[in-house]
Amino acid sequence: MQKTILAIIVVLAVLIIGWALWPSGEAPQPEPEPVTAPPTPDLTRPEPVDTAPIEAPGPAQPVEPEVVLPPLPDSDVFVRERIEPMNLPPAWVDQGDYVRRLAVLAENASRGTLPRRQLAFLAPSGPFKVVERGDEVFIDPVSYDRYDRYVAQLDSVEPARLAGLLETINPLMESALAEIGVEAPPGQVFAAAVREVLSVPVLDGQIELIQPNVMYQYADPELEALSPLKKQVLRMGPDNVRKLQAYLRRLAAEMKLEV
Repeated sequence: MQKTILAIIVVLAVLIIGWALWPSGEAPQPEPEPVTAPPTPDLTRPEPVDTAPIEAPGPAQPVEPEVVLPPLPDSDVFVRERIEPMNLPPAWVDQGDYVRRLAVLAENASRGTLPRRQLAFLAPSGPFKVVERGDEVFIDPVSYDRYDRYVAQLDSVEPARLAGLLETINPLMESALAEIGVEAPPGQVFAAAVREVLSVPVLDGQIELIQPNVMYQYADPELEALSPLKKQVLRMGPDNVRKLQAYLRRLAAEMKLEV
């Protein structure tokens, strides 16, 4: 059906452009072709017989069955069947309510906020470590290692495969976004979320911290002024930020997002 619609659009575009470029504004009249009399058949000679072999028709191309989506409240089984082959950690697969969770995550990320409840299962193991040099405090690069396995796991999923899944569940995402009051299409929300992560600076040097209270803050006011999501991505370390951004660029290309 999509190919048929595309063909109709192409034909209409050709007709419209051809009419618009015609100088007089009128369609050109075809030149009359000369009429020639057919040759008189020679009845004394037999008609030649076509002896060319008749090629057997090739195998019919398989037609992919149309995907029938379940209602949003009943979509977990449908989505789980498609993410299980991706060999994701059980903690990721066992969450459930996949589409609604993804909608909240994408919407929050598009605004630079961090849905901690939705991402609680991704909390890194081990404490956040710092290095003290006199009165100065810096992030210990060992803290970056806590995120290595998450980025490696994500990178193991082919972007084309993930993009195909997101395209399949697009109507479900529309419903899930509508439930939280978002009227923008999923592609627009995903694009904004990806742009947010792609704009995170990659810092190879030491990152200084201050501790005005219990929580550490970035000593650089510009870094501290970043959105919560950007600051969280920054804590992953420069190597992981590069890998994450590279993956998201590939995913955005597969999804044809404008980022």
